Amino acid sequence: MTGGLGQAVIDGLRAAGDGDVLVRGGRRLSGEEVLAMVAAGADRLTGLGVRPGDTIACLYGEAPESVVGRLAALALGCPFVHLVSDIPVPLAAATMRALDASAVLWDPAREADAEALLAACPVRVRRRLDAGLFAPSGASLPAGPVTVPGPGDPDAVSVVMFSSGTTGSRKAVAYGHRTETAHLDAARAIFGPGPWRFLLAPRRRYVPGLLTLWTLAGGGTVVLEPVLDDAARLARLVAREGVTHVMAGRPVEIYGLAQDMDAPLDGLRQLLYGGTAPLPARTAAAAGRLGPALTQTYGTTEGGFLTALHPGDHRRTDLLASAGRAVPGVELRVRDPRGADLPAGETGEVWVRTRQLMLGYVGDSEGTSRSVRDGWLRTGDRGRLDPGGYLFLSDRIT
Repeated sequence: MTGGLGQAVIDGLRAAGDGDVLVRGGRRLSGEEVLAMVAAGADRLTGLGVRPGDTIACLYGEAPESVVGRLAALALGCPFVHLVSDIPVPLAAATMRALDASAVLWDPAREADAEALLAACPVRVRRRLDAGLFAPSGASLPAGPVTVPGPGDPDAVSVVMFSSGTTGSRKAVAYGHRTETAHLDAARAIFGPGPWRFLLAPRRRYVPGLLTLWTLAGGGTVVLEPVLDDAARLARLVAREGVTHVMAGRPVEIYGLAQDMDAPLDGLRQLLYGGTAPLPARTAAAAGRLGPALTQTYGTTEGGFLTALHPGDHRRTDLLASAGRAVPGVELRVRDPRGADLPAGETGEVWVRTRQLMLGYVGDSEGTSRSVRDGWLRTGDRGRLDPGGYLFLSDRIT
């Protein structure tokens, strides 16, 4: 790998040039403007004392500055602890101490969170993600230069995110540079040729932030919209912005949109959903109203994208309870409690092997050993594979 995700995003921004890459409300940032912000931010963080390789923790928000903050960290070769709004302060502070974090950045809307975190884990560099951090010096907007150091160790920590805690306490999940490159490859396999024009809500989950980086890496455009539950507004945004992909959320959100949608969305290639089990009858009705765009994805924080149910699969009613087939590069197995493979049709725990696999849980080697065996991730999900390789999930293993 050369340059990894960071270099791919910088290359995508250069390819976009003066075209819009980040849109939020009336604000539109071009590739050149984002590159200038990244260069200025990296320069100012260096001036504040951030050194290459220092860990930066970021209280992520909904504004484009959070995206630029991650890009500045990539440009400096700094591991990045991505803190969405529901991460408990003790867990965030413990993760920062384990990685010897030296800087905290925060969205202005998260001032109180920053005060609590800095009280629990003081650091030498602390900075709000405001216009002053990223304003280029001089009157004009330079096109760069922005460079991303090649990862000396492709398996060194690049970013830390946090598990959802579905079956227990939340955990800090570390990805390496190689992992992040594999995530980008999986996204391209699912979403198809770029550049994409992605409409998504910058909520407190991690997927919107990742989708933003993957879209920028292809020279595409991200339209950030706080709420996507209004069908009429969604239709206007898709038409006005030439949107090709929408991250709609959980199945129930798809069902609500379909109920209120007057006609399929012209030009839309994929309307993505996932996160909970779908209801086949309601999914069939939604597919009938929304057109050939529905795409379901299934994955885990520890293993990335694992399966996808593509638009064509939604024509088969017998597959609407399925999570789809393995994403390229992912191996699926269903195993019994002893770890032996089960044949198609039998239910057991879903195990996966993938290049998207996490490095491990930060500060929890025992937890990592329980979850990963000989390169295989135990997802903790119960399911079965049919003869065609489609995965049907049933519940969590308690």
